[in-house]
Amino acid sequence: MNRTRRTILKAGAGTALALAAGRLAASKTAPKTLLILGGTGFIGPHLTEQALARGFKVTHFNRGRRDAEVEGVETLLGDRVGQLDSLRGRGWDAVVDNTGYIPKFVKMSSDLLAPNSGYCLFISSISAYAGFAKPNDESSPRGVLANPDEEQVTNETYGPMKALGEDYVRQAFGARSSIVRPGYIVGPLDPTDRFTYYPVRVARGGEMAVPGTPEDPIQVIKREDPHAQRAKKSKEGSGKPPTTAARRSEQR
Repeated sequence: MNRTRRTILKAGAGTALALAAGRLAASKTAPKTLLILGGTGFIGPHLTEQALARGFKVTHFNRGRRDAEVEGVETLLGDRVGQLDSLRGRGWDAVVDNTGYIPKFVKMSSDLLAPNSGYCLFISSISAYAGFAKPNDESSPRGVLANPDEEQVTNETYGPMKALGEDYVRQAFGARSSIVRPGYIVGPLDPTDRFTYYPVRVARGGEMAVPGTPEDPIQVIKREDPHAQRAKKSKEGSGKPPTTAARRSEQR
């Protein structure tokens, strides 16, 4: 089944009604509020679906370039690059930042939101680690960005930019924040061809050129897998910065 952003987001609203209506009707407690910085790109629609299903009142903040009006979701228009007026004076129980790439703009939004919001989940990357010559864990050294004001995202700057973004979120939210460092996230709406090329090419059959050897492991995350966990973290709060990847039995 081909799932578009619009169908995923509409399904989220329907799922929310089915799963949450009875629970919320039976409770006098107001639903938790969740702000997603983005919400309509690759991982945002599924996170929205999961959050709505768990009873969150969801708000998107984005430029409105795609699916600007999402059923059951409030949309605030703006831009991470300094155009944050629609966020001023507002507060949410939880914030998910899955579009934070340029550190100084991560700092700008974090500093604005922290005083009035409860908790922030920042989606970082395993690229934040300084190297991969040996296995990393959450305490491994991270990359250092030479210029904190860097705006150009390249293969060399991407990881250190994520690492500095982590620091800015921690500085603003303190213990009210969590960092997640995923590896490759794959699935519907993935705008890149870094993963999908290979299964599509293999399905065509015949000889093909591939890197490495058949024994080389690779860890990917299905787009659906981490989002329920992220929505749960947003509801409960967590101070740990986990590295997320597939189980070893699923790596090949």
